[in-house]
Amino acid sequence: MAALIYQWLLKDPGAYGDWVWADSSHSAVSARFLGVAVGEAMKVPSAIDKLLRDAGPASSSGAYSIRRAMAGELAREPDSGRLAVVKDLIPPDQWKDFCQNLSYQWPPDRREALLAFAIQQNQPGMISGLANGYQTSTPESERESSAWLIKMMDDPALPVDFRQALLADKGFGSAIAWNSSAPLALRVQFSDGATESEKYESLCRADLSRALTNSIDWPGLVRSGDATAAEVLAAATQASPELAASAPTELRDQVFAQLAVENTPAAMKLLDGLPEEDRNDAILNAIRTRFQRASPDTFLQVIQQVPADDPALWESRVDAWNSSVVWLNRNSTGDFAAWVEDLPAGPDREIALYSLARSRERSDGDTAARLRSQITDPRLLQKISEKR
Repeated sequence: MAALIYQWLLKDPGAYGDWVWADSSHSAVSARFLGVAVGEAMKVPSAIDKLLRDAGPASSSGAYSIRRAMAGELAREPDSGRLAVVKDLIPPDQWKDFCQNLSYQWPPDRREALLAFAIQQNQPGMISGLANGYQTSTPESERESSAWLIKMMDDPALPVDFRQALLADKGFGSAIAWNSSAPLALRVQFSDGATESEKYESLCRADLSRALTNSIDWPGLVRSGDATAAEVLAAATQASPELAASAPTELRDQVFAQLAVENTPAAMKLLDGLPEEDRNDAILNAIRTRFQRASPDTFLQVIQQVPADDPALWESRVDAWNSSVVWLNRNSTGDFAAWVEDLPAGPDREIALYSLARSRERSDGDTAARLRSQITDPRLLQKISEKR
């Protein structure tokens, strides 16, 4: 198959690009064999020019696939001559993206060569591209990546302008923040978030995401009842001990948010014994931030853990429904509007009617009007009259 793609690329790379994106099964074939074919084609001097010139519009998906495969080939065997040829042929406004593709696929053991190339081309984003590409593969590689990134922060051997651009590059900061081997104070400094608590939440999400997808399928075990939420929290604590010691509340809440979608009763045990305000905050924050995969029934089960008769929580409840209704509609296996209308009378049915009508206003005005006509809560009717 690689040989056929090779011949096709030499004859008409544009047609090949169109074929790749015409069907998902074609993309799967391309993913397996395109790199090999492009690698062979690039051994023919005239082929580099043809691949870039005739692959179709630079913004097309087919042309992007070919450029990415070329970047992969160059990254595996960096060659200054071929890189110079490619740079002369690629439009200047696409060179930065090409360099990023290079960095994603560059061999980690040749990172110093990548640094030299990034300095030469004034592309500081290549550093974070390489770091993000390999730093989470093993604990050892993560430690190596951390040391490499931190060294560059005050390395006098780096050109001053490049080092300043590197520190200003958001990707560089993210690479440090996402690296659990980096010093925690430095991770917090570069983490997303307006407050310290938000920064810790961001770090906990990142570390937990890795802890839950390593060799043990913790979400699946909790879903089946073969593991407890407490065991998952213990595993996350062991994976990130410094972060867990500094932000135990944020880590617990993130574990809860991840597991509540999988097994609500099991996840709720993490909140046992908390003051009611803290418990409610954890539940509502989980809904707002981590419930994109939740089914309507799971969402309802979780939000009903928050008292519906507390006036102080009413606006937060409305916000939770408003922020989730689009996802719930997509995740519903049936008619979501009918599901909402069939809910038992009470605050959640009223708010669900309001939130869904609000989201359907432009796309399905008739359904929105029908849903609004069933609302009786004066507070929601006031919002409707004020077009909120």
